[in-house]
This record gives sequence, C-alpha cells and structure tokens, in this order.
Amino acid sequence: MNTATLDITASPSLAPAPRHVVRRALGYASSRVPCQATAAHLAEGFRLFMQFLIEEETNHLCGAPRYSKRSPDRLNCRIGYHGRKFRSPVGVFSLRIPHLRVLYPRVSIVKRARRLAPQILSLLSRILEGIPLASRSRGSCLSIQNPKSKIHNQTAWISDAASSLIQAVWTLPLPDDLHSSLTSRLTPILAEWREQHSATGGHRVAAGE
Repeated sequence: MNTATLDITASPSLAPAPRHVVRRALGYASSRVPCQATAAHLAEGFRLFMQFLIEEETNHLCGAPRYSKRSPDRLNCRIGYHGRKFRSPVGVFSLRIPHLRVLYPRVSIVKRARRLAPQILSLLSRILEGIPLASRSRGSCLSIQNPKSKIHNQTAWISDAASSLIQAVWTLPLPDDLHSSLTSRLTPILAEWREQHSATGGHRVAAGE
C-alpha cells in the first residue's frame, strides 16, 4: 500500500499501560504478561489498524482516495483533519480523523473499536505469536483457534486475521468485494508490523513450529 496516501506509518509516542491493565485486556495469566515493549508494539498495531480503517472508510464515503484526480464518481471530499487521542488498555495513541464536507450519519469506528478493544488486542497478540484463526462463518468475529494449531502459510492466516478485524469493526455495509479489497490491503500492514516486532527482539512463535 502507498503509505504516502494513507498516513498510517508515522509512529506517535505511546504511553504504556500498567501491567495489570495489560493482563486484564489480553486475558493472559500473570506468568504471560507481556513486557512494556510488547505492550507498546500492540498499541502501535492497534493504531495502524485503526488509522487504516478510518482512512479507508473516508475513501469509501468520498468515492475516491485522498489526492486522487477529479472524478464523476466522487461523492464527498475531505476538508481537513483533527487529532484525537485513543485510550486503549495497552497505551494511549493519536489518530488523525478526517473531516468530510458532507456529513454522513454512521456508527463511529472509534466508538466500536473502543468497545471491542480487549478482543482486538487479543487477536493482535496472537498474530505476534503466530497463532492462526479458527475456521469461522461470515457471521462470527474474532474467533481464535487452539494455540497448538499449526499452519504453514503465514500470509493466509494473517489475511484471515485482517478479514476478521475488518468485519468486526467496520460500521458501514460491507459487500464481499469491498471486504476482500480491504483485507488485501490490510494484510501486508499487519505482516510488516509483526516482522518489526520480531526484528526488535520481541517474542515470536512461528506458525507451524
């Protein structure tokens, strides 16, 4: 994805949450509480996911991506951004929220993500560990497979995780073609985020081990 178009890679300073808050959010036993570095990386993954969805929702409502050429298909346009702090169980981070010229009544992605924060973080933590999703129907969301499950195609299970996250948090109608398109663009973002964690010495359990 062109990250110059979607400004999601600039990493803001994160305020790590206390360990007991991290433990409660992730549902881990006390012996598996992640270190503050891992908590900060989970918060960064949460931020990347949120900013991606916010920008993609705006593209969808406008009928065209940011900085695109004039098009008869354009339905709306951005008129600036404002910053907003999002307080997650693993830290506080900043989001850039677009303003639209024509308001569109809808459930806020930020509001839904706040309600689902523990489940989102649980799934992000399992992406870091290499635990794939269980088989699920389209009506279910954020289902996790047994930790001992093995799968060899890393891209496939990260794609499945991206699909589940989008389905759970997206608040507009989500036809199959849009769902597939969003999943294909979010998957490399999550894969790169996971690899950055591994490169900095974070704990990693490779799928299939």
